Amino acid sequence: MPTTPPPAPGANERKGPPLPELRVKSFGLHVGGAARDAAARADYLRVLESGWWRYLDCYRLLDRPGVEGTFGADLHVPGDGGKARVAHARTKLLGTPFRECMERAFASAHFAPSPSGRTVVLSYSVKFTLAL
Repeated sequence: MPTTPPPAPGANERKGPPLPELRVKSFGLHVGGAARDAAARADYLRVLESGWWRYLDCYRLLDRPGVEGTFGADLHVPGDGGKARVAHARTKLLGTPFRECMERAFASAHFAPSPSGRTVVLSYSVKFTLAL
């Protein structure tokens, strides 16, 4: 699994302060409810990891850029798929704009329907690390 996301379309055109040499990677995924098998877990992880460029953009909004840390939240994915409702965000990284941006980034992920048709709760975290 790659630890550095591919550049997003138009990534060189983004506004804001330049990012330090930074990596983002999945730090944890717990699947609750329906569809707990390995294939479903891999599908959820693939969808969430496709948003890495959004997570990096949010990092620009930290009160103190240049620090490492994690951001996690619970995502309530409807049984018929689509976008999740994000709840219980958790991080020690400072900045309300950062936190709100990360919540929007997690909420922007689009999931396939659950095989059982029931809501699935994902507890997902990413870790930001500085490359040395």
